[in-house]
Amino acid sequence: MKWSLNWRVTAGFAAALVVLGVAEVISYQSTNHLVRTSHQVAHTRQVLESLDEILVTMDAVEIGQRGYLLTGKEVYLQPYEDAKDRLPKVLTTLDELTPYDSDRQRNLEKLTSLIIQKQQELAAGIAMKRANKTDEASWLIMSGLGKKEMDDIRALIARMRKSEEARMATRIALWEAGARRTAHVVILGVAVASIFLLTAILALNSETSERSRAENALRKSQTRTKMLADSIPDYAILMLDIEGRVLSWSPGARKILGYKQEEVLGQSYSRFFPPGDASAGVPNQELEKVTVNGRVETEGWRVRKDGSRFWSNSVMVAIRDDEGQLQGFSKVMRDVTEQKAAQEKIEKLNQDLEQRASDLEAANKELEAFTYSVSHDLRAPLRHIDGFSQLLVDEHGPQLPAEVRRYLDRIQNGARQMGQLVDELLNLSRIGRREIGLQVTGLDSVVGQVVSELKMEIDGRKVDWKIASLPYVECDPTLMRQVFANLLSNAVKYTRPRDPAIIEVGTVQENGAPAIFVRDNGVGFSMKYADKLFGVFQRLHRAEDFEGTGIGLATVQRIIHKHGGRIWAEAELDKGATFYFTLGS
Repeated sequence: MKWSLNWRVTAGFAAALVVLGVAEVISYQSTNHLVRTSHQVAHTRQVLESLDEILVTMDAVEIGQRGYLLTGKEVYLQPYEDAKDRLPKVLTTLDELTPYDSDRQRNLEKLTSLIIQKQQELAAGIAMKRANKTDEASWLIMSGLGKKEMDDIRALIARMRKSEEARMATRIALWEAGARRTAHVVILGVAVASIFLLTAILALNSETSERSRAENALRKSQTRTKMLADSIPDYAILMLDIEGRVLSWSPGARKILGYKQEEVLGQSYSRFFPPGDASAGVPNQELEKVTVNGRVETEGWRVRKDGSRFWSNSVMVAIRDDEGQLQGFSKVMRDVTEQKAAQEKIEKLNQDLEQRASDLEAANKELEAFTYSVSHDLRAPLRHIDGFSQLLVDEHGPQLPAEVRRYLDRIQNGARQMGQLVDELLNLSRIGRREIGLQVTGLDSVVGQVVSELKMEIDGRKVDWKIASLPYVECDPTLMRQVFANLLSNAVKYTRPRDPAIIEVGTVQENGAPAIFVRDNGVGFSMKYADKLFGVFQRLHRAEDFEGTGIGLATVQRIIHKHGGRIWAEAELDKGATFYFTLGS
């Protein structure tokens, strides 16, 4: 009896549903088994982790006890103290994980006993050390008793781990077997159901109509692919067979490479490579890489029809059918010559900037060397001027007219001032050449030394010092002392008209980082001249009012920069000034 089309379709779908239902029931049962096995594996992992934690804790406790016995420092006992709370919890966890297993319980009881014994031995050694029984404590280390107890603990844990690992291996094997069974059931059910469904579908369609639909779909797909390729004129899109011969050619490929479609169809794509690369087998190597990896992105020189070269960025993808058989390759290529030239220009600019930075550093070093040389050579003539002027005063002072003596005084004062200027220039030059030696330094002690020295030079002036607690920083202590000496001596100098003078040192937060400040209630300055503060020889006050060389703040700035920090000032005319600086980047 020949079944009608309706019956055949209904029977096919019904059979498929039955097969899928059976497969689902079996899959559900297998999945439950997998879940139970997974829980058992996780349980075993917990046991192993607890054993590892006990071993690590006991090692740390023993090392801490030995460190304490050898050094007497309580800090080494921290692992011992932590273990008092941690070990009972871990042992309790192990006991809860193995409640119904007699072998595990026996091993756990033995392990607990060994740990208690080891803890007693550790406590005895600590007690000896605390009782100043150093010899007995040292004997305890040398006796090897502690090592034997730890070896017993390690050996027992190793046996327990081996037993747990065997359990885990068995459970993993069961889990994998269950997974395979589940996969086989699902695959078989899907396959059988697919057969029934396919039979029903074939009953609905004749071979001719199926082929017609497939051909229509293929034509639509080809049309869409061609429209996509034609809409991207800046990309060369081409299809290759498994030998690398051109199967399709987009308008973008003609625009970039210059060939018409009929000129390249069936030709090897190696013709787009420079002759050297083509003869070296670069195209074939690219095909091999794509075949293995599935996708390869490359950059390199390619050749147009007219022989001109361009820098190409291309992506090639392997095309495979449903069975995984290689059918050919798709390749997308674009001309990135301009981008490459721009990148090379950027790299050249970076190199030029690095060279300029190097040249500037060399120039700065030469300038510092020149400053040092000039300053050093000026010292001897200045000493001569000062010395001979003093000789004239000492030997011929009474016979000299008053006007001549005034001239000699001015010569001596000028020579001494010039000598001070030379000394500060030398100091500035030395700071520029000096490598800083960083140490952790308490700024309180540095400021205290500077203030003590300044108090001896104040000559009875009333100065209210307000020194806040300062932090410990990593700095060069000698250079940092010079920073505070310059800033605080300036504060003393520019508060001379004040009674009392108020000088503060403290810290503030600047962009989330601490900044140190020196503040005074002196004569201040106008902020419109603040850019001149840290320049060499730049002064904002007349020499007749306040002495100075104009080098001190330049020296301070150089020291702060060598520490990776920055310095700035805030002031108001006749209302004081505040200098801030940071250390580090």
